[in-house]
Amino acid sequence: SSGINAEYGDPNFDATDMGSGIKLGAYIPALDREEIEKNLKPLFVEYYENSELDECISAVVKFNIGPDNFGDVLTLCVSMALEMNSQKRELCSRLIADMYGRVIEPQYMEDAFVALLKQIPDLELDNPSAADDVGRFLARAIADDCLPPAFLKRLASFDLDKKSQ
Repeated sequence: SSGINAEYGDPNFDATDMGSGIKLGAYIPALDREEIEKNLKPLFVEYYENSELDECISAVVKFNIGPDNFGDVLTLCVSMALEMNSQKRELCSRLIADMYGRVIEPQYMEDAFVALLKQIPDLELDNPSAADDVGRFLARAIADDCLPPAFLKRLASFDLDKKSQ
């Protein structure tokens, strides 16, 4: 090889000098629902105990959480807070706001809340006021600009009994 940097079309261009353009790196598969609970629950427990928001988010972002599982992350966070006092629920609202854009990609936040809303019947088994409490988290997410107010209008068209939308 000539070692000459030349552009395509140049008579000195040698494609073998260019490399394949493929960068190799470690593949980290996205966590599934079970792995999310196993890995994130201890982080959320610690967060609810010590209120270290940045520490919690820094730990959570190290995991590969795909769009299909953002709802699982949100549901885990909220379901744990439902069992706690109002101070811990406030911490959960802060965590949701901080996860927005850092853990849960903005375009998927609505889907994550729909997934959470679909879990209300299960959440009510342990916490009869779950629907009201989840409604408060939803209102707070709108107030914190994690969800657009128009989400409530769109929500009316969702069939929350269906498993997928």
